[in-house]
Amino acid sequence: MSKKLVVFLEFKKEILLTETIPIIHTVILQPAKDLVFLLNFLPESYIRIFTIKSYSGGKMNIKTHNKINPKLSGEVIELAEGKTATIKLETNEDMLADDKGLIHGGFIFSAADYCAMVTINHPNVVLGSAEVKFIKPLKIRETAFFKSEVLNTEGKKVLVKVDGFKNDDKFFEGTFKCYVLDKHVLEP
Repeated sequence: MSKKLVVFLEFKKEILLTETIPIIHTVILQPAKDLVFLLNFLPESYIRIFTIKSYSGGKMNIKTHNKINPKLSGEVIELAEGKTATIKLETNEDMLADDKGLIHGGFIFSAADYCAMVTINHPNVVLGSAEVKFIKPLKIRETAFFKSEVLNTEGKKVLVKVDGFKNDDKFFEGTFKCYVLDKHVLEP
């Protein structure tokens, strides 16, 4: 399987070409010379590289929460099982709380919770409690990234920190107390 370069580009300004480019845009390039062309084409003030990683085209081995709707709770874009994960949440009309474009906090919490669960990546992981802080609002058509980090593991209990970012701004932070059970929580 051939490897591709995956580049997450964050546009600092709206760019008008033949159409408007979204604020966060994923570009898969092969060969890498296309990236050089793209960066040379756009003024430096318009763009920064958010993440670059190698991608072989295969799926990550997600073992938990396999029925999550990525359009409502986000999509896993990076995973180091038991250590860290990154979820990308693209806001949409179904998440709106009002006519002004505010995204309901439940969708933000869902993406952060999903990020914590995927970090542990065990089929029987459940959330016991969470302490969260909504720092800034999230609006329609904004893309958010949730990044996690395991803080502590004590037996079946795992403490996971999750931060949410839009552009360079942190808008959410939370600590999730998760438990890895011997069997599924709904099994007798």
